[in-house]
Amino acid sequence: MKPKDLIPILQNLVASPNILNIQSKKELSVEEVLSKLNNPISGSTKRLLKLILPWSREAVRQREQTKSLVIKTVDWLRQTCNRLGKLMVECGRLPDKELIFFLTLDEIKEVIETRRPGLVSKAMRRSRLHSKLDKLQFPEIILGIPKAIEEDDEDVSKYSSTFSLTGIPVCQGKIKGVARVVSNLNEARTIQNGDILITHSTDIGWTPYFPMLSGVVTVLGGLISHGAVVAREYGLPCVVGVQKAMSAFKSGDTVILDGTKGIIYKVNSEDSDTNEL
Repeated sequence: MKPKDLIPILQNLVASPNILNIQSKKELSVEEVLSKLNNPISGSTKRLLKLILPWSREAVRQREQTKSLVIKTVDWLRQTCNRLGKLMVECGRLPDKELIFFLTLDEIKEVIETRRPGLVSKAMRRSRLHSKLDKLQFPEIILGIPKAIEEDDEDVSKYSSTFSLTGIPVCQGKIKGVARVVSNLNEARTIQNGDILITHSTDIGWTPYFPMLSGVVTVLGGLISHGAVVAREYGLPCVVGVQKAMSAFKSGDTVILDGTKGIIYKVNSEDSDTNEL
């Protein structure tokens, strides 16, 4: 919907030396997969895996196709709402077409039929609150009523020198590079080739930047979170669940990411050259 936003991404991808190293993966046969298993398996287990593996692969394909259809459907709904919002502005029902996204379907119908000003005021109030609420962070696991994580007054001066933080290792490898702390996708354009991304979490919108990265660190996530899955696809060292990573590190810090042990270290930049260890 915003083609101009793609231009910086494409320019950075073309300039990335890693883009030439991306190769399509050859799909292994079931026999090849079973032959690569490190642990010995019995004959009955082998026969069962031969039956299940093709089903599992097909299930993954169907899952991706389902996700694609969901994205297309959401895009169609979004464009429909944009068009309706423009028409409501032209008819004097709304002062701004973006307010349609802060009304329920029943409220939209009521505004169209009755021009009820109270609902427009409610939408404007919701719009003002959105930017504040959108910045709230929540625990990965919530019991009961969700409560946002409150910013504490932790002394960040202890992170000024060398230190390390621990998380969950999801893709092996050890790399030294420059940290790039990015809080949201709008700031992702600051990413440079070879950076180690440190962010709260990632989704599909971050995928075009992965070829530029040398490592990934997220505050939230698990073994099958988006960042972990895509990092494994690109062979990038990755650690997830690193609490305090966003506040402890700053863009430009020289760090060592150990995706095997699940540790990220801050080191002095003059210790050695920034390259793969």
